[in-house]
Amino acid sequence: MTTREDIRERLAYADALRRDPRASALVAEAVTWADALGEEDLQVVARLALTDGYLHGNEEWKALEPFVRNLARYQERPDLFDADQARRLRRHFTRVVAVAAANPRVAKGQVRQLEASLEELYRSEGASMHVVHGVRATVAGLLGLEEEAAEELAAWRATPRDDSSDCEGCDPARQVAFAYRTERWELAVATAVPVLRGEVGCGLQARTVQSRVLLPLLASGRPGAAWNTHLRSYRGLRRDPGALLAVGHHLEYLALAGRWERGMEVLRRHVGWLDQAESAHVLLAALCGMSLVLREVERAGAGEEALGVVVPAEALWCPHPAMGTGTPVSQAYAGLSAWARRLAAAYDRRNGNTTVSDHLERSLIRAPLTEGAADGHADRHAYGGGADSGTVGGADGRAAGRLGSPGSLGLLRVPEPLPEPAPTDLSPVEAGDDADVASALGIIPPGSGQEAALGTPAPGTTDVAASRGPQPVQARGDEPGEESAEQGQPLPPTDLAPPEPVRDGQDAVRRYAELRRVVGSSSLDHWFVVDQVATRDLLPPDLVVEGLEAQTGLLRAAALTCRGDMDEAVTQRLRVRPRLQADYGPLGACYIDLLNLDNEITADSIADRDQAGEREQRLERATRLTSRIAATVERLTGGGSRTSGRHAAPGGPSPVGAVEEHGHTGPGSPGRGSAGDLLVLAADALMAGASVLTDLEAREEALHALEAAAVAAAALPADRHAERIEDILDMARAEVLAECGDADTGGRLAEEVLRRHERVSPVLAVRGRRTLGVAAMRTGRLPEAVTHFREQTSVMMSAGIAMYTVTSLLSLGTALGACERYLESAEVLETALSLADRAGAGSLVAYLHRELAQTTTALGEYHDVVDHSLAAAQVLEAQGRQAAAGEHLACAAAAAASTGDSTWAAALFQRAAATKDSSTDSERAERGRLLRRAARALVDDSPLSTARSRLEEALALMQEARGLVEDVPDTVGYPAAWELGDWHDDMAWILWRTGESGPALEHCEKAFSGYMVSHDRESAARPLCLLARLHAQRGEKGEALAACARVRDLLAHPRWDGHDALGLVDSIEASLG
Repeated sequence: MTTREDIRERLAYADALRRDPRASALVAEAVTWADALGEEDLQVVARLALTDGYLHGNEEWKALEPFVRNLARYQERPDLFDADQARRLRRHFTRVVAVAAANPRVAKGQVRQLEASLEELYRSEGASMHVVHGVRATVAGLLGLEEEAAEELAAWRATPRDDSSDCEGCDPARQVAFAYRTERWELAVATAVPVLRGEVGCGLQARTVQSRVLLPLLASGRPGAAWNTHLRSYRGLRRDPGALLAVGHHLEYLALAGRWERGMEVLRRHVGWLDQAESAHVLLAALCGMSLVLREVERAGAGEEALGVVVPAEALWCPHPAMGTGTPVSQAYAGLSAWARRLAAAYDRRNGNTTVSDHLERSLIRAPLTEGAADGHADRHAYGGGADSGTVGGADGRAAGRLGSPGSLGLLRVPEPLPEPAPTDLSPVEAGDDADVASALGIIPPGSGQEAALGTPAPGTTDVAASRGPQPVQARGDEPGEESAEQGQPLPPTDLAPPEPVRDGQDAVRRYAELRRVVGSSSLDHWFVVDQVATRDLLPPDLVVEGLEAQTGLLRAAALTCRGDMDEAVTQRLRVRPRLQADYGPLGACYIDLLNLDNEITADSIADRDQAGEREQRLERATRLTSRIAATVERLTGGGSRTSGRHAAPGGPSPVGAVEEHGHTGPGSPGRGSAGDLLVLAADALMAGASVLTDLEAREEALHALEAAAVAAAALPADRHAERIEDILDMARAEVLAECGDADTGGRLAEEVLRRHERVSPVLAVRGRRTLGVAAMRTGRLPEAVTHFREQTSVMMSAGIAMYTVTSLLSLGTALGACERYLESAEVLETALSLADRAGAGSLVAYLHRELAQTTTALGEYHDVVDHSLAAAQVLEAQGRQAAAGEHLACAAAAAASTGDSTWAAALFQRAAATKDSSTDSERAERGRLLRRAARALVDDSPLSTARSRLEEALALMQEARGLVEDVPDTVGYPAAWELGDWHDDMAWILWRTGESGPALEHCEKAFSGYMVSHDRESAARPLCLLARLHAQRGEKGEALAACARVRDLLAHPRWDGHDALGLVDSIEASLG
């Protein structure tokens, strides 16, 4: 039979869970138990908890029934409610009145009756009418009575607060909501200023205010402040279905700010929440925001593309059938906007006016407030594939704003000035019947009208420049926290024109072959062709272009490299190596071998493998290959002189490892290529070799390779150069210097190359900006590095080269993280992840998940840490890298514990432990530690009854952990006694958490002894503190004080002053009196 204790334990367990429908269902069961027992006090407690659960667990409409029961009970038997319970009941009343008004099926008369009952209750208890006026202002807005809402809002502001009022952090919400509905943008912004500055606000309420003020910020000429608010606010609510109202406002903002691509990403993430809307009011806001995004997508020419997600059927507030993933955007737009209009009409019928429909129509026809993305880079010129095609490029590969393209960089902007905060607690004001409401509130002077109309800039702000098609990419103003990378004269703009579209695989191969006829073939067109093959899968395995078999294989390998599929790229090149060797002799084979060596190094970097053991062997291979190619160049050119370019390698003997190649090599012998073709291949191979040597930090060898490449290039006519050869080679030298210990010189040389031109080619711009970014990173000028990597990324995005954009975004995200600009870093890396994932670049996806796990850890976004860590672990497990996978599983487990999901955390710690090889002592010890962490997680953050139910499982894990380390010998770096002491420490904590205080005492003493064998006083203080707490809880005052004294003696040295353990014993001693 259910007992009182069962009910209390159930309520405690549910209270420890995240508030959601699952937790509320557990509380609802406790209510039935209390009713069955007939325990009146528990009936009150359980229904208060259930009302709380519904109001805060995204089911607010269900709160009416338990609240009404409690209210009736309070009116009959107020003695059943203590002061805190009565206060909770009053707070529930204020919420329930608004909940009823938000439901168009609740008659207007019933809403008014609830309002009157609320006032009666507050007056009968002598409470201030402050919160009553606030509720009436909210209700009037939901009833479409804006004049009444204004009057109640003025009365709310004029009425003194008391302890029954909402918290001051919630106060701005009412005034912002009124100003938003009535389009008083300046009032909305001014009211929200304390929330925007982080001075007031609590949880979801603050994020709701932030979301509701996005349109006012944009419409009042503050696009930078709006964008920053969106970035900061959205990340905090994107996992909470209870935030659907706020999501609707974010979607509205993104649509009207010209950021429809990001809007589609947000829409796809949240459209599945529509059937979880906790009120018709929330559903209406979400439908409005989604409709605006779809409208802008249709206007951008993507109306026939598939929506890509399911729109769920809705049956509660306004029935609507589901829409499938293949529904065209234009059809989804028509469907969702019609759905919104039907819902607004339901409010109109209840309210007896058309205010709600009028507001909806104004919203649905509102024009965008900017022509392009607000940060100035060409969102609409980035590549993106439709959801139906699954590609990153369009059907023809043309640079166009397609559904699913990368969107903005996600960087914070310099915000415009905010106005002085508008108070929410003025003394009473008097106003005539015709007075403007905002004037009565002291915000807008009488007679000025709505001075902050749509699109009117705020003082000191400027309009956002419209996007006008492909333009020279200029360096933009510095972002927050960035230093100017171009003191004085800015760097020249980039001369960017969109590449010609790639029709199909054969077209790609022919263009690639033609591009490879010149030195420095890595032109923008070259990058574009490779990227199109990589992202559109234009070269299936059975496609070979006749007469260009080798070029087909090389292009396929280049595309695989672009996607991060290094092993397959190596395999593809090995297949064409014989053909290239037949055409170009040993030179062709050397070229293939250098490219494959580069892939080996890159693959290890992506996989985060230690390369120290491979360096010398790889360096010998790279040096030998480049020396052979250099010798071939010397024979082909008749011993041509070295160039006199900047930072050329010194003359003299060849570097160590060089080998001579005997025999005649000339035009057509031993291969069939002409002398010009041989020299072009040799120059490109030497530049590839210099890149490999740079990765190996072999500066002099890399510079020697570039000098040989210069000799080859000098023997060719200008029409065999992709662009000025001096620029190509000097930029390559700058890259070597920047990455091999002379960052300042490399950066100066890169800047010099860029300044040789009035308009810089895209390739030089990208390479120059990257080199300047690397140089800045290596010399500690982190904000400057962000500037350069941002400009590099902008060129790639503007050109629509998706996979190269991914690597540029990765550099930018890393620099932002180094600057501790973690929010922006996460946004940038998530954009890269989205691009890489759509392109099927598995290795890059795994790498980005690892980077994002670290970044989201810094942000405290532990649900995201779990997701990214598990995704990385899955890839690593598939690669057979169990140890690395285990590290990410342990990271996921720790993050799961931080979310409060101790059960999931325990399971993940056990998965991490299973990746350890028990055949070695170090692995056995590590496995044991992970099992101990799993045991602790099982009983952590749970009510006592739940923790006790898991004790047996936890003890089994602890015994397994001890068995793993019992036979591990004491060695340097592994003190066995300390390890056993740590085991006892965990055991003591587990027993304490499960109410087994007696056995825990013994383990505390053993833990102390184990730590002290290694003289680890800090660790030893931990079990002594627990010992003191245990004795205090057992009522053993003398023993508790003695344990406190031992802690003080242990940490008596001045270096321990202020230690947490000393603070803890202070509190224990104070509690003992």
